[in-house]
Amino acid sequence: MKRFFVIIIIIACSILAVVIFSELQANAIRRAFRSGCANNMAQIGRLYCLYSLDNSEQRPSLHDLASLTNCNLQWFVCPFSQNQTGTAESIETWSSYVLPKNNSTSANSIIVYCKENHAGLGSWYMYNDGSMCWTNRTEIQENAPTNHSSGTREPAAGSLDAQ
Repeated sequence: MKRFFVIIIIIACSILAVVIFSELQANAIRRAFRSGCANNMAQIGRLYCLYSLDNSEQRPSLHDLASLTNCNLQWFVCPFSQNQTGTAESIETWSSYVLPKNNSTSANSIIVYCKENHAGLGSWYMYNDGSMCWTNRTEIQENAPTNHSSGTREPAAGSLDAQ
């Protein structure tokens, strides 16, 4: 009888370990995708700044950025997205990222945000000053605010402030 209870306890512990391990693995995958999205936005932010400097501070469109010579179109697809990379001409239809149409140059002005919902966890916003903010939200907002102050702002991945 004791052997039966020992076997039952071993089986229960094994099942519990499998459940915990699978949840930890899923959490690690979500964090990796979130990090990949932040990296993509940092690349788009760099393209945005370079384009603006070369074109008399004119705000670029996604098409303008995708048309640059050494631009990798994979930067425009969030790892959470089911979209596939298309062509630079049709980028507005398949890109995961949005450049809000505003003319503000303040540090709190959003220059790019991800329209993917990251498994219901939230999304990234990037500001004129190069900082990024992760915002928890449950619904994707197609018309993101042009200025945003909630959340914790962090230096963009790979920026001088991040080092």
